[in-house]
Amino acid sequence: MEKLDKLDKLGKLIGNDASIEISLKEYGFAWVENNNSYTFYYGIHGIDSEDDGYEFFGSYNIGKNVDIRKEYDWVEFKDIESFIGMPFDDLSFTQKICDLYGYYGGINVFGTNYERFELTYEEVLKITGTEE
Repeated sequence: MEKLDKLDKLGKLIGNDASIEISLKEYGFAWVENNNSYTFYYGIHGIDSEDDGYEFFGSYNIGKNVDIRKEYDWVEFKDIESFIGMPFDDLSFTQKICDLYGYYGGINVFGTNYERFELTYEEVLKITGTEE
């Protein structure tokens, strides 16, 4: 597939749930840790049946050295801490991004990029070398 050729083969896909399928299809969120960055895959379209969860995904790459409080200076971190029930700074980098996504949504956290292409669940698995 042409759009898959645009991406390099990445590391292991990791999600909030032990099941990558649940992480992507139900929570709409998973990531791959690269040498100096993370690539996040997030649900951008739900399909008609709520039971089936997300069908398409966007991707977003962010450097590991990014100061999340500076990068997302518009965020009300007190609201996030109330939402998650703990200090934001106690979270791992990936959990911080996950909680921002959960609270504010993909467009607010990752922005709108009209050159970005959508991936299906199967395509995310293929480019990350993850087996179902």
